[in-house]
Amino acid sequence: MPALPVEEEGRLADPAVRVSFVARIFAYRRLRALFGGRWTLGELAEFHSAHEPLLLAHDEAEAGALGRLVARARTYARAELRARYIARFMNTLARGLHCSRP
Repeated sequence: MPALPVEEEGRLADPAVRVSFVARIFAYRRLRALFGGRWTLGELAEFHSAHEPLLLAHDEAEAGALGRLVARARTYARAELRARYIARFMNTLARGLHCSRP
C-alpha cells in the first residue's frame, strides 16, 4: 500500500504536519471510494476537478501533470491509469503546501 498516508509520530506534534497528514488520510479515503468499485472516466474527471484547488496548493506542476493524465485517460489501461493517478495524487499531497510569500 505505497499510497497509504504515513507520518512519524514525533512530527505530528507540528500543527502543519498534523493538518497535512489528516488531509491526506481523508483524500486517501475518497480515492479508495472512487476506485473501490466500478468507476468511469467521467467520475475520475469529476474527482480530479473537485480536488484540483487542493492539488494546486501543494504543487502546481504536479497538479498540471495529473490534469494531463486525466485528459489522456483513454490512452491507458484502466489498472495502469488507476495506479498512476493514485500514486501521483498522493505524492502531490505529501508535498508541503505551496505558500506565496510577499
